[in-house]
Amino acid sequence: MGIPIIQFVIDLLNEAQVKRVVINMHHLPHIMQEGLKKLDFGNMELIISDESTQLLGSGGGIKKAASYFQNSPFFMLNGDSFCNIDLQSLAKWHGLLKQNRKNLLTMAIMPEGENLYTEIFTNKNTYQIKKLGASVQGRPFYSGISVIEPEVLQNLPENTAFDFLKEILMPQILLGQAYAYLFQCPFIDTGTPELWQKAQTFVTNALENNSLPPVWAKRITAGRPLMVPYFS
Repeated sequence: MGIPIIQFVIDLLNEAQVKRVVINMHHLPHIMQEGLKKLDFGNMELIISDESTQLLGSGGGIKKAASYFQNSPFFMLNGDSFCNIDLQSLAKWHGLLKQNRKNLLTMAIMPEGENLYTEIFTNKNTYQIKKLGASVQGRPFYSGISVIEPEVLQNLPENTAFDFLKEILMPQILLGQAYAYLFQCPFIDTGTPELWQKAQTFVTNALENNSLPPVWAKRITAGRPLMVPYFS
């Protein structure tokens, strides 16, 4: 449809009145920068976290990007999937949990996935995340969206590659400081060519049936497709 996946993620942030977005990049940095400049960021400030000389991994990239948020909590979203989550409600839930518990990381959890995802086990009464399970279908899974407190990253190394799961998420689960925000809405994953094709079919059919979330339909039918590379 001529619209990069990441534009839908940007639109979601705009809907939540986010003021600044940091995007990390590594592969083909000059092409990526030119592509990003052609996207519609609304009134948001764009900051590029350049990893072209050293790929920092799923955790090290977060550590570097977090330095631009002035020691404040921030949203983290994957660039190769998107959904119609209410980010303001997620932020309010995170703040509410933080008032009563030692909550430093809130993960947006969906009740069941059509594809294989790591199962998330949550205490149904406290919403505390208890453990991670195997990759299965039809069980609660992490949407790739979360709120992270800067305290989570304090003791992690600068400019070093490390993994989000091993070095950020698992320690917080073991310390009892990771919680869930449960929600349900259309979820689009484009992490593989097969999933991308499946997403194309879903969006095309939903657009024809007028069942797309309004913010997605508005972007697709805006009449000015963004002819830039498809990237995550």
